[in-house]
Amino acid sequence: MDNRALMLIDALDLYVKSKSEIDSVLGFYETEIKNNLDMIGKSGIEKDRKIIENLFKIQNEVSIVIYKYNYPVNEFINNFVYEFDRQDNESIDFILNKINTNSGFL
Repeated sequence: MDNRALMLIDALDLYVKSKSEIDSVLGFYETEIKNNLDMIGKSGIEKDRKIIENLFKIQNEVSIVIYKYNYPVNEFINNFVYEFDRQDNESIDFILNKINTNSGFL
């Protein structure tokens, strides 16, 4: 094999390993998001607001994957980043209402 082929194989090995690690971390995020969403409506409005604020933090972290690195994510993560993009008090009320009235949210 020539140098180009060896460089390509090394790069592909790194890509496959990195992609696997990134997908694994995104899977952890997805589980955390779903767990947070499941808790909404069970402990009162103040607790729900804190959960939404936590989801905003997660959205800030995950949005980097999509917008800065243009990394392909699954539909759930993509919808989450989109729905939690606007982060203000009106959005918290809108999201809480949407979650409480739509069992298929995200």
